[in-house]
Amino acid sequence: TVRTRQKNGKYYGDIVYEKKFFKGEQGLGVEKTFKNIVSFELIRVLMAIENIIIPSLRAGFIVLADRYIYTLMARDLVRGLDDKWVHNLYSIALRPDAVFYLKLSPEKLIQRNFMKNHTLDYWESGMDLGLSKDMFDSFVQYQKLLSDKFDDMRKSFDFTIVDSDQSVDS
Repeated sequence: TVRTRQKNGKYYGDIVYEKKFFKGEQGLGVEKTFKNIVSFELIRVLMAIENIIIPSLRAGFIVLADRYIYTLMARDLVRGLDDKWVHNLYSIALRPDAVFYLKLSPEKLIQRNFMKNHTLDYWESGMDLGLSKDMFDSFVQYQKLLSDKFDDMRKSFDFTIVDSDQSVDS
């Protein structure tokens, strides 16, 4: 078995503000800039497909790809990109044989996040979306929006839902 995990790296906003894409006359504009950054994120996934996933499959391994394209798609859709554009962009990625969606309530996700990181992340809290000035509140709202997008995608991509709110013993 080969396990991949999409590395988080820098989030879109970090790149945008670091490069000052929105400032001055040289700025590309919000939508075009965001679409370019999304395309770069897809390139990272495609490189993993070409360099890790396909060779592993050809060698007879089972590949477990954590996050793969669906997390990127959900984040892009929550941030307002056109559904058709997003689906078209990611359609070039390999379609997996099975997708397991580990559905977890925002409250449980917060607990797990604090156990692992001891803090909430600005981007994982959706603070860039202006949902709330309170990071905790924003985290809950953003994760709910992501969950709704995953539920929508479940219909298109035939996700198998795993209730992750239950204990391992359940």
